[in-house]
Amino acid sequence: MFRKSNVPTFALISAFLLSLISCSDDDTAVPFSGNYETGVFITNEGPFQSGSGTVSYYNSEADTLENEVFQKVNAGQELGNILQSMTIDGDQGFLHVNNANTVHVVNANDMASIGSFEAELPRYMVTDGNNGYLSQWAGSSGGSVSIVDLTNSSITATISTRGAGAEKLVVNGNRLYVANSGGFGTDSTVAVIDLDSREVIKTLAVGTNPTSMVKDKDNNIWVFGKGFSDWYDPSLNTEGLLVKITNDEVALSLPVENNYQNNMAISPEGDLLYLATQTAVYTHDVASTTFDDTPFINKGFYGLGVHPVTGNIYGADAGDFQSRGEVTIYSPAGEELRSIEVGIIPNGFVFK
Repeated sequence: MFRKSNVPTFALISAFLLSLISCSDDDTAVPFSGNYETGVFITNEGPFQSGSGTVSYYNSEADTLENEVFQKVNAGQELGNILQSMTIDGDQGFLHVNNANTVHVVNANDMASIGSFEAELPRYMVTDGNNGYLSQWAGSSGGSVSIVDLTNSSITATISTRGAGAEKLVVNGNRLYVANSGGFGTDSTVAVIDLDSREVIKTLAVGTNPTSMVKDKDNNIWVFGKGFSDWYDPSLNTEGLLVKITNDEVALSLPVENNYQNNMAISPEGDLLYLATQTAVYTHDVASTTFDDTPFINKGFYGLGVHPVTGNIYGADAGDFQSRGEVTIYSPAGEELRSIEVGIIPNGFVFK
């Protein structure tokens, strides 16, 4: 059920006054502005199983950073544990809080809370102009996608993905592709959902624990899986795979180093993939049929994003997973431009 926010005006004013004397140690930090129309939101998971996730906001044009913007704008209201991701559709923002089973709805221009609704272990959401499609680590098989009415922020239907741990998603025409990441176990499939019938029409085998997905300039779907490592029986280990899907069929599979964390992003032109592993960032030309394992950036990242206009690369380093993390920004040529200190366990980026 959608719950409308009811933050008192005097509390908002108090939070504003407090913020004027409280800011991050980072030299880009400023008092919260309440104006978030140009820049990048950075989602921070927060401490695992305790505390709250947070949102940071970086304005690259002004070179200013604001941390904990949701809490500061909304009079100290907490998001909950763990902030998995954020989606923007028009003037609305959706903050998916995994362990709290909650999606917060905000005004994407000023971060003011509009309300919230319940979801089962929400992960990621994509939109197509009419509906939102929210992946969840819940359902009859351990994975599902809920259809969200964007006009009133309510779930109207839920579809099993016939796999475990529904993760990142991509819309392509009337098809929705969902990576079954394995959740708390293992899986090796992508569910293909027909959005007209709202049914899974096939599942594709793409390698163990697929997590990241993007669509390239030719409407091919790329899936990046991290493989699997068994601490007790290495014979069960599987390698990571980069998989290309064309016309609902696997067209190419390329091995990538086995890694415990992975993320993928794509260039503004849609022709170059960036793949972050635990140890490095690699690139892959979408026209190539071989994978070049020469590192593009000799550092691994917990989260990865590419600015849709400048092409600058944003890497999130979670550090010790207990204290504030760091975001490093690189040019499209791989030159380091800037580092900023954000919240605890930064994991993703939403560009405006």
